[in-house]
Amino acid sequence: MGAQVERVSRRTRVADGSSERAQDFGRWFQQQRELRGISIWFVAARTKLPPERIRAIEVSGAGLKPDGHGRGTTRTLARAIGADPEEGVARLVRGAPGTAGRKRTRWIDSFQLVRSSVGIVLVLGLGALLLGVWLRNAETPQESPALVYRPDYVQRLLGGGGS
Repeated sequence: MGAQVERVSRRTRVADGSSERAQDFGRWFQQQRELRGISIWFVAARTKLPPERIRAIEVSGAGLKPDGHGRGTTRTLARAIGADPEEGVARLVRGAPGTAGRKRTRWIDSFQLVRSSVGIVLVLGLGALLLGVWLRNAETPQESPALVYRPDYVQRLLGGGGS
């Protein structure tokens, strides 16, 4: 996409005087975009995001949460300027309140797998039970009702007797 670009070090102070606290995704994205000489309009055209939204993300990280949607937006923006998407996600997650130092352990992951498996087994078992009750209580047709024949008026008129 262009010339090789240096990474901004963690110790670099930004122009407005803020220190390491400005290393959230928005500020990092703006620095990377400016180092590459890419305009907001170019990013907007590549990502289909309005330029106002991109500017809001750069200034305050507006609306970017460390959930799936926020990480997806982060990756899309980073790819649009040729930056490392995973570094952007790491900065988004690190800058989010309450996510620092939180790691998922394997037993939690396996518990969620067991929980979802148990849920599936319970739903299938309940479905089988309800189907059995329904089939047991279903009415079976006893005997078909006696046939009622209507008199054949044409036979009667022709003198055939008929019933």
